[in-house]
Amino acid sequence: MGTLSLLLCLAVCISALPGAGAQEQTTPGSGIEAPCDGDDCPRHKKSATLVPSFTKTTTTTTTHRTTPHTTTHPANHTTTHPANHTTTQHTTPHTTTHPANHTTTHSANHTTTHHTTPHTTTHHTTVHTTPHLTTAAPPVPPDVGVGNYSVRNGSDICLRVQSGLQIWVRYENRSKAQVWGAFAVQPNHTKVSGNCSDDSATMELTFAQGYLHFTFVKNKTQNSVYLHVVRANLSLEFPGAPQRQFAVRNASLRAFEAQLGHSYQCQNRSLALGPAFHLDALHERLQAFALHGGGFGEAELCPEDQHSALVPIIIGVVLLVMILIIVIAYLVGRRKARGGYQTL
Repeated sequence: MGTLSLLLCLAVCISALPGAGAQEQTTPGSGIEAPCDGDDCPRHKKSATLVPSFTKTTTTTTTHRTTPHTTTHPANHTTTHPANHTTTQHTTPHTTTHPANHTTTHSANHTTTHHTTPHTTTHHTTVHTTPHLTTAAPPVPPDVGVGNYSVRNGSDICLRVQSGLQIWVRYENRSKAQVWGAFAVQPNHTKVSGNCSDDSATMELTFAQGYLHFTFVKNKTQNSVYLHVVRANLSLEFPGAPQRQFAVRNASLRAFEAQLGHSYQCQNRSLALGPAFHLDALHERLQAFALHGGGFGEAELCPEDQHSALVPIIIGVVLLVMILIIVIAYLVGRRKARGGYQTL
């Protein structure tokens, strides 16, 4: 009790101190607020809004469009373009810092798509007209008579030619076209002359329109004879030809060659005496030197006739082989059939 009385006295003393009632305070834990007046009262002040500080990040996407282009190439040029061009560019991140105390970061994932540009190439075809010579096909040759021409050395025949002869000449007509004209030597209207020596034999055939001169030489080393020189002259007016004189000389021939004492034989042989002068020998057989009694010796065929003679031989051999194969196959099949019957 004494202690309680002491505490009460102490409380009364403290409440009697000066200024103790001038200000009321909130006693902690009492739940009662002290009264206050004026703008300084904390309860009269407005609430403050706190704004958080932050950094704004903007993502910018830029898309570049490529416009298809059409390319027109100049005329008369051929341009080859590789198809389907695809270009891939690498993505580069760009960072841009702007003033005014803020930072803007661009995630610049720039993706550029290049479209394949279809190139249209126009090819111009230019037709160049070049003047050229036109060669007409040779006309159908007229009927050529086969003549029998011979040259004598004394009483013996030293050169004999049995052949149909036809001359072909090429000329330019009034239309600037190259045309071939043909002339057939007529045996009944042809004169024969010539001579023979130990090494050569000559024959000249003369007719109203011109002549043909042949020189055969003997090759003692190879024991052969061949035609070496031909001279020809033709005076004839062909349709549309501005000229009528045609002549040629060829002294570098080695034609109609055969062994000494043999004859040369060919069905159709053409000699090019010059670019515009040809001589055809048809159904030909000839021999110079060593004609016994004026008759031809053993015939040597030209390569063309040799090939022609081989054709029927080859065909006959092939047919014979086929017949043998058929007969053998028949016999083998028949024997097998007999063996099968015996087994049963």
